[in-house]
Amino acid sequence: MLAGLPRGATKGPCWEPEFVNRLHQVELIESTAVTADVTRLVFSAPEVAKLARPGQFLHVKVGGEDAFYLRRPISIHDVIEDRMVLLVRRVGYGTNWLADRPVGSAIDLIGPLGTGFDSTLAGAQSLVVGGGIGCGPLLYLLRSLKVRETPGTYIVGGRHAADLFSIEDFSSVAKDVLIATDDGSQGHKGLVTELLASELNDTSRKYEAIFACGPEPMLKAVSAIAAEHGIPCEVSVEALMACGIGVCLSCVHKAQVDGSTEYVRVCKEGPVFNTRSLVWGN
Repeated sequence: MLAGLPRGATKGPCWEPEFVNRLHQVELIESTAVTADVTRLVFSAPEVAKLARPGQFLHVKVGGEDAFYLRRPISIHDVIEDRMVLLVRRVGYGTNWLADRPVGSAIDLIGPLGTGFDSTLAGAQSLVVGGGIGCGPLLYLLRSLKVRETPGTYIVGGRHAADLFSIEDFSSVAKDVLIATDDGSQGHKGLVTELLASELNDTSRKYEAIFACGPEPMLKAVSAIAAEHGIPCEVSVEALMACGIGVCLSCVHKAQVDGSTEYVRVCKEGPVFNTRSLVWGN
């Protein structure tokens, strides 16, 4: 059974005013390669920036006006005044097309979409954990925590130092930045979850919330560590999407809803979930 399916889902939310108001044409004003396969795109998007919340995503059209490719869901990396920042990893036709757009291009997108992080969970101290391109939505989250005067400690992991990006940007909004790499080329040698466990085992600190985004094995491990320490935890789940607005049901994830196991839509009920509700695969 699918949890939270809206009334009239067979007709779809594209007739609802809220959806229509989130169709935008935005202008690309800056494009910068931050690693060999990750590009930072900055758009002039005042209407989107005004609505956006940390953890939400944009559904971006790729391939030009006459293309029939599916849109790509991309997390909002940052919002600075009326500018919207995205990180795009080159993995196939759609992301390569988007990363190669010249400055001045008009991009068609829907958003912001989805449920973002509940930053009110954060108290005096919180941990923000990222892995790989999953670090994408965490800069905007950390910026919002700093604005609320509850800056978070950022823990980031990658296979090696070349995988890490935007560390200076994260350092400007985080209380501390802790780094783990699989090969030990920068920071702690090992998994990012090892750094997380070490930080939580330090009795001189008392963390009140954990936020995370990254590959599912990492999120599953973060969830288990948070449960062990009795700390509220929210994670942003990655999923393949088709419609991005809750109709096609291609992005469902198992969850506990009112005591029973059901499926929730990552694009609609998520992508951010409290880990108390999620059911992880083996």
